[in-house]
Amino acid sequence: MEINSQPVEIKIDTGAKCNVITLDIFKRISRNEKIDETKAVQLVAYGGDTLTTLGSVKLEVHLPSMSRNLEFHVIDKPVTPLLGLTDSLSLNIIQLHSEVHEVDTTDAFRAAILDEYKDLFQGDLGNTPVVYKMKLDANVTLVVRSSRRIPLAMEESVKRKRDRMVKIRAITPVSEPTECVSQMVAAKKKDGIIAVFASASIRGISIKPSNDPIIL
Repeated sequence: MEINSQPVEIKIDTGAKCNVITLDIFKRISRNEKIDETKAVQLVAYGGDTLTTLGSVKLEVHLPSMSRNLEFHVIDKPVTPLLGLTDSLSLNIIQLHSEVHEVDTTDAFRAAILDEYKDLFQGDLGNTPVVYKMKLDANVTLVVRSSRRIPLAMEESVKRKRDRMVKIRAITPVSEPTECVSQMVAAKKKDGIIAVFASASIRGISIKPSNDPIIL
């Protein structure tokens, strides 16, 4: 895509409500346009990060079939330039249709997937060929969190889930006092399956960064 007659690599983001460009790119393609600082806003990126803009500016966008003056929010950070949903539609780059397509989930399709990738559906954990050691940051204060209440209707399901995790060695029972205890969170997914995980409030905060390629 060309902006102010200069080539700019830009991402079409149908989840974005506005257009975004970096300050560095704006300086490169600017025709002495002025950033309207009165339109500085805070944008919430995918993942929850907040970005404060410098303001907005109108720039000329060129396509083979048309040219339009579009508003871009300018950010002084190395983010990916975005063209949002509204202008992607107005430029006819994308189209919305009323038809909804869904993946075939017939029994034959499910059986074919389970057969082709059967090693992924054995129900047990796999093993890596290395031993990974987590090192705790000595400057972090360890805490012991009290256990969360589990709804009575979920108690048996959570117990079965916990026992299975012990059986496949995903977790190991601990009976003696420890310096750090995370809260266990249990939630029922849409398909009715119980998910059990450690609360994110303290999970991983005392682990030193590692260059090990294994992702926790």
